[in-house]
Amino acid sequence: MDVTPTLGTPDLFNPAPDTAIPDLPRSGSSAPMTGAAQHTRQPVHFAGLTLHAGTGRIEWRGRPVKLPREEHRVLVTLLQHAGQILDFSRLAAACGASTDVIEKRVRALKVSLRDEGITCQPCRVEGIGYTLWRMPIRR
Repeated sequence: MDVTPTLGTPDLFNPAPDTAIPDLPRSGSSAPMTGAAQHTRQPVHFAGLTLHAGTGRIEWRGRPVKLPREEHRVLVTLLQHAGQILDFSRLAAACGASTDVIEKRVRALKVSLRDEGITCQPCRVEGIGYTLWRMPIRR
């Protein structure tokens, strides 16, 4: 009895060259975006927050969120990884800061978001990193 595998065939893992996903342009590149790279410019929506990738603008339920630059960078990074736990060192590297500085920025970001009534906030996952989480409304 011959069994032919349905998964793991060479063409499944090695697509034809014309179906390959193009490389994403580097930051600051003026190359036009095509194919899969174009989708990186789509807004990111997560728990009431919206990140407009092309402009970096963040909105909470359609209302602009005004944050200091350092806090804005942390929130953008977390939104780009929404639904994931981002470890301390990756978050720090993405924001161009040390892990100690990131801890302070995240605490300040939580206060800023809470003061604005935004319930989607960074949440520490002990021993791993941070994620965005929808917090209960405190009255």
